[in-house]
Amino acid sequence: MIVWLASYPRSGNTLLRMLLSRHFGLRSWSVHGDGDARDIGAELASIVGFEPHGPLGEDALAEMAASDETFLVKTHNLPPPGRDWPAICVVRDGRSALASYWHYRNRPGDVGHTMPEVVAGAVQFGSWSAHVAAWLDAPLSRRLVLRYEDLAGPSPGALAAIGDFLGHAPAPAPPAEFATLNALAPTHFRGGSDARNIAELQACCPALFDALHGPMQARLGYPPAMAAGDPEAALAAELAAAMTALREARDADRAGLEAALSTLRQELDGMRRSPFWRARERVVGLLRSAGLRRRG
Repeated sequence: MIVWLASYPRSGNTLLRMLLSRHFGLRSWSVHGDGDARDIGAELASIVGFEPHGPLGEDALAEMAASDETFLVKTHNLPPPGRDWPAICVVRDGRSALASYWHYRNRPGDVGHTMPEVVAGAVQFGSWSAHVAAWLDAPLSRRLVLRYEDLAGPSPGALAAIGDFLGHAPAPAPPAEFATLNALAPTHFRGGSDARNIAELQACCPALFDALHGPMQARLGYPPAMAAGDPEAALAAELAAAMTALREARDADRAGLEAALSTLRQELDGMRRSPFWRARERVVGLLRSAGLRRRG
């Protein structure tokens, strides 16, 4: 049997898996494969209870689902149609989840996105509210919805709910030290502060957030991003600022490319003036005069 551990990114999935490992002795898998283990490192993977494995394709998932053994499988994907498999869904205040995801998508080596792009869903895994709605409204026979803040403690109620859902009694366990987790995987455990995340989003695009995600935010019982003011005027100002930022980024990219091209041209000119290049041209000329075909 498969039990999904489902969430939008940066909503507490790793935290849930840690609790399953520490309090229930249960290991978990991931549809995102060994990339999870590479991303967080072997030591943290052990703390999280990640079971190393290859890609989980349709055949592997079907085999897991048909097994008498329970497989706890993390996913950030949308629920697969026609699969009535139990799910533990983790939700978080959308303002905090999206701000945290913005930081994550701008870690070194990633493509990089602006905060408005992340809020608008122009990023891997799409819209926060659409993703949450897909899991909350999927026609599943069994579903447990947990809040990030209840897992962060964790609250006794959250542990009891997990135990009832999985048929395992929780055992006492000391909480993992945040400093240790941050040292092992700073991109995963950046700060853990909802207040700081929310402040960052509200300083950037609260009207855009409310326009796109207000209904889901209210459904989950979280407050809107805008406390006061004219939402239409604020949204217009935010969109104008976002467009300006995109134009500036485009211009900066163009300037960077032009500078790199200029440097490359200078290097090529320098090569052509070098003794090596002149000697190469003399050899090529001799080969041509001898009737030999030039290659390369």
